[in-house]
Amino acid sequence: MSNSDGVDQELMSVIYDVYRIMRERFSFNENFTNLTILQFHTLSYINKEKRDINVKEISNFLRISMPTATVLVKRLVELGLLKKSKSKKDKRILNLTLTDEGKRMVEKIIFEKKRRFNVLLSSLTAKDKQTLIKIFRKVIPSKTL
Repeated sequence: MSNSDGVDQELMSVIYDVYRIMRERFSFNENFTNLTILQFHTLSYINKEKRDINVKEISNFLRISMPTATVLVKRLVELGLLKKSKSKKDKRILNLTLTDEGKRMVEKIIFEKKRRFNVLLSSLTAKDKQTLIKIFRKVIPSKTL
């Protein structure tokens, strides 16, 4: 086995360890929320877009079927995190917006994720973080970021 093979093996091991730690620390099976990952991504997407969103856009964004998106949205409405309203342009289309509780939930989760991320990276200097960014940008094609 060449030196390069050993380095590659170690790198794979370290990347796997980072992946495992990220999954453990950023899991949605936490006490602070009862949302699934799809529910959170739906709320986060609507929050980020700051415009009227419909179920078809949720379906496209999450790459799920329309029936699955419809059930997902229905559950978020039942939880009081989303509200539906008819589009002023086309009454057949339902627009989705976050309720105040939905906004609070998104903010709470984002705050907690940032806190956990900061703890995870607390041993790195600003220069270390910049180096990681450069490495990740080389490894990951820009279209997947």
